[in-house]
Amino acid sequence: MKRMLRPFGLALAVSLLAGCSQQAAFSPQTAQNLDQVLAQSNGFPTTVEIKIRDQKLVTAIELTGAEILSVKMGEVIAGVSSKQARALKAKGFTLVPTQVGGSNYLDNTFDPAYHTYDELLAKLKTLTAANPNIAKLVDIGDTWEKTQNKADRDIWAVRLGTPGKTPVLFTGCTHARELATVELPLLLIEHLIAGNGKNPAITKWLETRDIWVVPMLNPDGHARAAQGLDWRKNANFSYGGAPMFGVDLNRNYGFQWAGVGTSRDPMSPIFVGGAPFSEPETQAIKKLHEQFKFPVSLSYHSFSEIVLYPWAYTDQPAPDQKRMQAIADKLAEAGKYDAHQSSQLYPHAGEHNDYAYHSNGTLGFTYEVGSRRDGFDPPYSRVADFWKQTREGAELLLEIADAPKTKALQ
Repeated sequence: MKRMLRPFGLALAVSLLAGCSQQAAFSPQTAQNLDQVLAQSNGFPTTVEIKIRDQKLVTAIELTGAEILSVKMGEVIAGVSSKQARALKAKGFTLVPTQVGGSNYLDNTFDPAYHTYDELLAKLKTLTAANPNIAKLVDIGDTWEKTQNKADRDIWAVRLGTPGKTPVLFTGCTHARELATVELPLLLIEHLIAGNGKNPAITKWLETRDIWVVPMLNPDGHARAAQGLDWRKNANFSYGGAPMFGVDLNRNYGFQWAGVGTSRDPMSPIFVGGAPFSEPETQAIKKLHEQFKFPVSLSYHSFSEIVLYPWAYTDQPAPDQKRMQAIADKLAEAGKYDAHQSSQLYPHAGEHNDYAYHSNGTLGFTYEVGSRRDGFDPPYSRVADFWKQTREGAELLLEIADAPKTKALQ
């Protein structure tokens, strides 16, 4: 099913991880004229590569309204309209048409092998019902549409292990169109359940950890992505911004809310919402952090093949920067990813990891899974590779959770 794309606005967040030999090769299409590609876009954003010599130039790109899809050292992949392309060229940037997920226009395909909300919920009910001694299905909050009686979707978590022991948090699908980020937390749940009593390490973690896994934080947005829409945000239309309404949940957390790398324009992909924690989805995560004060957490996003950690809002190192870099380096090993402080790519505020670290000292990490070849919704067959590249990282956090600041440098 081809995605019906929305017209674009501002920048998206730094994208995520994983490599890829099964997809069609990509390269900047230097032989292709940018104006010709833009003319064939039917009004949809054109994906371009922009070389930069200073990471601070990402902000200048963002200010034109271009959507930042991926940032690596010296390179930005962005979605641009004809107007934004003209503005960027006027600022001296060189734009080269390039493909993301096999297309110049982000017109990706929703693979039916991915789980919809209903399919995921049915799967979680089956898993927890069959393993009540180690797994419990918990409703941690309503989605925005449910609070408005527009839909009947809840935010579900699977609680594994032993309540009262060391807590650990895993989250997926903050951004709706990042489809693989639902599947990886689900695979983690299945992996832990299958290993109980068979794998000594997993058995130990289930005895000594209180593990919370939220596979789909953004069910309303995901429902739109599953219908073929290019949807990043939640479904809150109360601020206006149609047809690009919604709040970027990873700009809605309370620490440094509405700061650098955000927008107050409801049409922007990085719209911050009306206030810190204005959205029920981020409120649900806030309540978990307040109750359990997780020593470590892991969020799954896509795409860029990077592991990120605080701070995102400033270039200044966090007090535990050396520890977090050491852990991030280990998380990056299996997938041969880069590992950076988030702001080294470009500063952005109001995000989950910064909030959790500032509030509770949580050492929070983000996997940005998938490469430019993959885009936001690669074929489901790619998920197995992403899992191989991230499984050991999830296990590492489970292992060190009881003393992460001590074990980080061991």
